[in-house]
This record gives sequence, structure tokens and C-alpha cells, in this order.
Amino acid sequence: MTPDNRAEDFVASTRKIVQILRYGPRELALALLGFLLLGAIPLLPKLAEPLPFLTPALPWITGVLVVLGLFLLGFAAWRIWKKAVAPLPEAKPKPAAIKGPAPFGPQDAELFTRLGRNDDLNRLRDWILDDQKPLVALMGESGVGKTSLLRAGLAHHLQDDKVPVLYWEAVPTEPEAKLLHAVRLGWEDEEKAPKAFEDLAAAMASGRRVVVIDQAEQLSPAGHPRIFDLLRQVAAGDPPYRATWVVAFRREFLPVWRDFELSLPEAVQRRMETLSLQRFSPKAAEKVIAVLAEEGSLPVDQKLVEELVEGVAVEGKVSPADIGISLLVLSELAGGRPDASLSLDDFRESGGQAGLLTRYLERLLEQLPDSERPEVLRGLLSLVDLEKDQRLAEGRTLPELEEAARPASPARFGAALRFFASGKARVLEELPGEPVRYRLVHERLIPAIRKLTGVLLAEAERAGLALERGYRVWVQDRRHLLPRWDLKGVLRYKDQIQWGKDEADKRELVRLSLRRTRRNRFALIAATLALFVAASGLIQYSQKREHLSLLATWGLPADLYDHLGQFEELTLPGTVTRLDWLRSAKRLKKLTVEDGVLESLEGVPATLETLAVGESRLSDLSGLPPSLTSLTLGANRIRTFAGLSNRLSSLDLVLNNDSVLGTLPRSLESLRLVIPRGLPAPDLRRLESLQSFAFLFHSEVESSSLLNRLPPGLRSLGLDGAYGDSFDDFPKTLRSLSFQGTRTPPLSELPPGIESLELDSFFVNAPGTTLELGDGTKVVAPEIDGSHLRELRSLTVQLPSMLVGGVRLRRLPSSLISLKVVAAWVVLSEQLPRGLKELEIEGRFLGVGRDEDLINRTSMDTGNRIPDLRLPSGLESLSLFWSPPTLPGSLKRLKVMDLRGVALPVGLRSLDLSHSQVLKLPEIPDGLTELNLLGTRVRELPGNLQRLTSLDISFTQIDTLDDLPPSLKSLGLGVWQIETLEGLPESVTALHFHSG
Repeated sequence: MTPDNRAEDFVASTRKIVQILRYGPRELALALLGFLLLGAIPLLPKLAEPLPFLTPALPWITGVLVVLGLFLLGFAAWRIWKKAVAPLPEAKPKPAAIKGPAPFGPQDAELFTRLGRNDDLNRLRDWILDDQKPLVALMGESGVGKTSLLRAGLAHHLQDDKVPVLYWEAVPTEPEAKLLHAVRLGWEDEEKAPKAFEDLAAAMASGRRVVVIDQAEQLSPAGHPRIFDLLRQVAAGDPPYRATWVVAFRREFLPVWRDFELSLPEAVQRRMETLSLQRFSPKAAEKVIAVLAEEGSLPVDQKLVEELVEGVAVEGKVSPADIGISLLVLSELAGGRPDASLSLDDFRESGGQAGLLTRYLERLLEQLPDSERPEVLRGLLSLVDLEKDQRLAEGRTLPELEEAARPASPARFGAALRFFASGKARVLEELPGEPVRYRLVHERLIPAIRKLTGVLLAEAERAGLALERGYRVWVQDRRHLLPRWDLKGVLRYKDQIQWGKDEADKRELVRLSLRRTRRNRFALIAATLALFVAASGLIQYSQKREHLSLLATWGLPADLYDHLGQFEELTLPGTVTRLDWLRSAKRLKKLTVEDGVLESLEGVPATLETLAVGESRLSDLSGLPPSLTSLTLGANRIRTFAGLSNRLSSLDLVLNNDSVLGTLPRSLESLRLVIPRGLPAPDLRRLESLQSFAFLFHSEVESSSLLNRLPPGLRSLGLDGAYGDSFDDFPKTLRSLSFQGTRTPPLSELPPGIESLELDSFFVNAPGTTLELGDGTKVVAPEIDGSHLRELRSLTVQLPSMLVGGVRLRRLPSSLISLKVVAAWVVLSEQLPRGLKELEIEGRFLGVGRDEDLINRTSMDTGNRIPDLRLPSGLESLSLFWSPPTLPGSLKRLKVMDLRGVALPVGLRSLDLSHSQVLKLPEIPDGLTELNLLGTRVRELPGNLQRLTSLDISFTQIDTLDDLPPSLKSLGLGVWQIETLEGLPESVTALHFHSG
């Protein structure tokens, strides 16, 4: 090494030492100084050579350096000791040896080989490897270790034989599917695993393997026949067998299994084997405890082990579950310290076996909410005969335990009992039979239960003293019963009270006291209800007075409020501003509010299915009932329509410029939208259920942008605006078309299959003629040629009232059933089709024929009736301004303005005389069921209306409801027309008020 290198090393070492002394931890600096001082001692003789005067002082200097160096090292060690130090890293993780009542699993295979079950495993192995044994039964009592033997021992024991074990824990729900799932998961090649339950038997026989069905007591031949049929198929197969099925169950299930065995052929029975798993002997149990304690780092004295075994032994045998529970609590007692050695004195000071069980019960109770622990303890205590200090051998049913524990939540109490009876706790056992009864698994649990329920027992003793004290007073005069607070304690702890020799009399005292308490409670409840009813009545009276005042303000009879309960359908005038007074209309299904000033939907009954509101002041849709299936809203102030019910099947909306339509319900079957200019056309392709759609007042939208957004399968379409020159883009499924606009394709190009057609003002530009009437009036008569509408069944033609003129109809198709024309007048070029069933013409009917002189002889002022109109003989519905002299006998419905000189057909069922000048009704057929007199001058009704079900007398001169037919179901009235509904038949379920 060169001098330069030595210099660099010296500088680096010095720098390192200075860094440690200046900036390093104090402990490191002190230790470094200590080692430097001790390291300097060998250098002192060499230092004395050039300095001879130091030679006599060398022993003293050496001693000082040794003392100082050792002091610095010791001080550094003391400072390190005071600081927190992490423990040594743990050894490689291994499975927990102490599991409590839980079974051992595959991860515990090595440990399980040391737990004294090798003889049982050898017997199982011999039977499994014997190709003459298809089925092996493993039985034993609860907690004896069946599951541990099968999961932790069997697969490991067969490891050298290369026999795979497929394990399934039986469950009563869908066992076939879950068994198949367990087999598929354990199969060596998932692609070759059986696909169906029926393939299991054959798939198992394809190779050497074992299938384990554990806890088979969860199944039964009657409730799960396919599982037992599978086992029967396996057992009845021909030897040699490549697969072995192992069925494990509790000893109580043995009679069921024996019956199953006896149902098999005798030769098959001889090939089946049964292994009865027994509890450990005391010596074997001591060895098991020693192994588990060693593996679980729990040093225990041998004397403690012997006393522990003696404490858990029952009839000289020890249950593995009891061993696991005891060691689990001992481990918690030791606190997990590996240096903790538990002696016999420690065990006895902790309470011995009773102390262990007490701690174990406390551990289980800690898994429950605080409020449920006393309830479960009361249930456990009710399973003990406290006088004999024994468990109740017959146990108790769940209802009996609930009566004793009085839980706040019976469902949670039942779940807690099932947990205490499960393999995770093993405190209770479920006795077989119906209903299920619960019983303590050991009487050794009684001291632990007594200790944990000490407070409850003290309360039971106080309840017993109170009973004894009350009994002594009662026997003297038979009048002074138990006070309520004493009775409550006696009833709660009746199972823990010692009744003594006077039990019958004491129980009679309790019965009488309970009857008095119930009577007083009933009186208190009755008084409370009376007070509540009085208060509610006062509130309702106040609300009723307010509502009556509102009804009078709106022009409705005041006693309408008292009749709301009978109506299923109601029409209200536009004067109504609110609907909260309808809450008592519990049967209402359909509600209509005419154009007006309605401001809110709050209070609409929850039974409502159909709601129609005309022009209104509504600003939101709060209050809509979820049961609504049909909604119609006129012009309003609503800004958003999002969140409409998914039950809606029909929707009719008038939007404003600020409206946001939102996502429409996919349940819609019928939709009508009135949208102002500027708002986009909606995309309806996702509404697969939509059958009918009408789109109005959006003249800026062309057909190409709208028709491409329609859903498939649409059958009815109504449009307004300009729609191009062709029907090519229209859905092929359409059967009904309605047009309102100024331009449309020619009717000659109407798609085939259209059965219903409605035409509005667009055809004003259609070819027509100008006619001059006899009085010199010139009129425009556009023509509609129906020669191309050969499949049409319904035709509606409407002209706006401001148009001067009418319409001329030519060559109507013979398929036509319904014809409606709204115009100033109508000219028919020929007679009506013979198959016509419905005819409605609103306006003055002018004539029929090709002769223009016919028109010229007609005056617009007179509106003469033309005698040569021949109505089809099969016509059923007719609506005209003037009535023909003769009506067909087939007519069922008639609407006219004037009936003078006309005889009504006998078969007529509906007559509409609204807005006519009738002063007295003509002779009415006895079979009439519908009569509309809206706006007539009739003062009274004829007496032969006994079959009438629908009547509209709105704005007539009838102002009383007396003498209405008892069969009436629907009634129409006008606002301000009547003051009271007195005389309204109870049969009326639909009431309609009209504004005008």
C-alpha cells in the first residue's frame, strides 16, 4: 500500500469517527469511545519509548483507560436497554395446533398423525383399498372428531397410495348441485370432470378415488331422494370397485342409515362397512393434550393434564371437542407467552374446569352485541333445573326459550342459539324431531352458567321473595294482588323461582294479578285511543271545514267531501287549485282536472292509476303516486320530467320552452308529445314496448330526422309539420296514421296495411272545386279520393273552424267501418259504404250526388236536410247535426242536435243530445243505458230510465238529484249547477264536473 493510500484511509477513518461522534446516536458514540479507549491500551508501551517519563505512570494510565472504556460501554448498553426493542422475528408460520371446538383441516395433516387416530385411519385405508368395498359409513357422536379424521387424516394417510380424496360437507338445500360442484373442484382434470349429477357414479368408477359425504345427518331419503339413489347405485354396482364412498354422520342418524342399508340387496349389505369413532380413553387423551400443548407452545404440568382429563371425562371417555375447548381457554389464560408454564395451582386458582368453561362461555358471548348477551344467558339458564342442578333432559323448543328470554329480536335470538349449537361453539345440541328442541351438551356447563347469570339469579331470588310476600297478604283476604313491578319480575323469572308446596295457589295469584294488569292496560289503551280519536277528530273537523269552504269557492257542492269514498273516477273543473282534500278518496283510480289554475299534485290518492290535467300552473310532479299507469298533462310550468314511474304505459305531455324531457320509462306503450319550436325531437328507439306515438307542433323537423328515431314495431303514428314527399321512411308495421300539417305525400302512395287514417288541414291544398250555393255564397270544396284506400277501416277528416268551406268525399272504400268528418259541410259523391258501422259528421250536411244542381239548390243559411241520404242498414253509431227522418233499426248510439219528428230505434243504448234545443225528451227506449243532456233545457227526466248507467245533466235546468235511476254508475254535472249531492245513488262510482 502506497503512502497516498494510507493517508486516504486515515482521512476516511477519521472522518467516519468524527461523523459518529458528532451526529450518530449517543449509544453508538459512547460505544465507539469505549472501544477506542480500550484499543489504545496496547499502544501505551510504544508511546513510552520516545517519552521515557511516561513509563512509571503506565499502570495508572492503563487502569484509567480500562475503567473509562468499560464505563462507556456499560452506559451505552444501559441506554439501549431502556429503549423499545423489537422482538425476535417469529419462526416460519405453521398451522395453529389449538383450535378450540373447530375441526382440523388438510393443513394440519402432519400434526394429526400424532393424535391417536392411526388405528381408525388404518381400518379406513384397508376398506378403501379393498376393491370389494363400495360404501363405508363413519359414525360417532357430536364432537368426537369425524370431520378432523376425514379432512386432516384421510387424504394424508392415502398419500402414498396415490388415492385422491374428494370432500363434501352435506347441506339440505340443493345438495345435488353442491355435491357436483365439490367433485368438479377436486377433480384432477377439470375438462374431464363430470358435467351432470347423473354422471357422478360412472365418473367415480373411472379411477381409484374416494368421495367423502360428511354430516350426512343433514340429508334424508324422503327429502333428498336423488342423493340416496346415487348411493344405492354405487352400492349395487358390480365388483370390483375402483371408487369408495365414505358417508359420515352423527350417531343419532344411525336408524335412518340402517333403514337405507336394509333397503339394499343382502349381498350388497355384506359388502358395506361401518366404523364407529369413539372418544379417547383418559391415557390417550393425556397424550393428545401433551402433543397439542407442545405444538401450541403451551407448557403445562403433568398434574394439570391429569386433572384436566379427569374434569372433562364423561363415563371414563374424553371428547376431542372438550379437549380443544379446554386447551383454547388455557392458552388464553397463559396470555400467549411462550415462557408461561401453567401449573396445577394456576389451574385451580383460575377455577378449574368450571373456570375454563366460564371463560369459554364469556368468549362466545363476546361475539354477540351487548344487548343480546343477557337474553342468551336467560335462555341458557332456562335449560337448567336449578332445584336439582341438572340440565333439562327433554330440552326446550325455540318458542319456549323465547318466552323465557323475552328477546327484543326473536330472529337474532334464534340465530344466536343456532350458533351455540354449531360446531363452532358446541354448547347446545339440537335434539332430533319436530319441532327442534335445544339442550345443554354437558351438565358441567351448569356452574359456568350459574356464575355468568349470578345477577339474573339474584333478581330471580328477589322475584321469589316478592311472590312469597304478596302471597302471604293475598291468602288473608284474596283481594290484594301483586303490584305491577313485582308481577313483572315473577313473570320474567318464573322458570327460576322455587314455588314450594303452595305452587298451585301462587300460580292462581299470578294469574289473577296478570288479568288485572291486562285489564288496566286495556283501559289505559282505550283511554289513550279515545283521546287520540278525539284529537284526530278535532283536526279532521278543522280540515273538513277548510275543505268545505274551498269546495264552495270552486263551485262544487259542499257535501262532495263526504261522498269521496264511493268514487273510482272523478272529473274536476278548472277552478280547483289544490288536491290535498282528496286524501279520503281511497277507491279513486282515475282523476281528470280540466284547464284551469291547479298549482299542486300533493294529496293525490295512492290508488290512482290514471291522471289527466289540462292547462295548469303546475311547476313540478311531486305527489305523483307510484301506482300511476297513465298520465296526461296540458300546458304547464314544469321544467323537468325526469324520474317518471316505470309503471307508466301511457304518457301525454305538452312541453314548454324550458322543459327537459329526461329519460322516458321503457314501459311506455302510448306516447303523445306537444313540443314547441327549438326543442329537439326525442330519440325513442330504446322504447321497445311503444305501440302508439303522436308528435305535434314541431314544424321545423323533417321526417328524415324523426322517423329514424322511432322504435321498432310501432303501429300508430301521429305527426304535425312538413314530412317530405314519400312514405318510404315510415315504419312498415304501421296500421294507423294521423297527419296535421301543410304538406304530405299523396294518399295514393299510402303504405299498404294502413287501417286507420286521420287527416287534418294539410289537404286544404288538395285538388278541389269552388262551388256557388243557391244564395250566391262561394265555397271551396277540396276533394278526398278514397279509391286507393282499399284496406282502410277508419277515416277521420278535420278542417279548422276558420276555413271557409267543406270537403267533398269521393269513392270511399267498401272496407270502411268508421267515418268521422269535422267541417263546415260535407258533400258525398255517392252513398255511404254498406259496411259502415260508425258515422259522425260535425257541421251542416249538404248533400249526396254528382249533380252540381244539388249543391246550387242548397242555401248556407238554411242548412236544409237532404232527404236522399240513405244510411247503411247495419249502422250502429251515428252523430249528425240534423237527424234523418228514418233511423236504421240497428242503431245503438245516436248524437244529434234536433230530434223533432224522429222515432228512436228500440235497440238504442246511447243517446247524446248535448247543446240541443230540446225542452222535453221524446219517448225513450226502455233499454237505454247512456244519456247525455249537457247544455239542454230539459227540466226533468222521464221515468223509464231504470237501466241507465251513464247520465250527463251538466248545465241543464235540473238542479236536484232526486229520482235518479238506482242503476246509475256515471254522472256528469256542471259547476255551480247544484248545491248538494243529496239523493246521489250509492251505485255512482264516476262523477264528472264540467266547467262549460
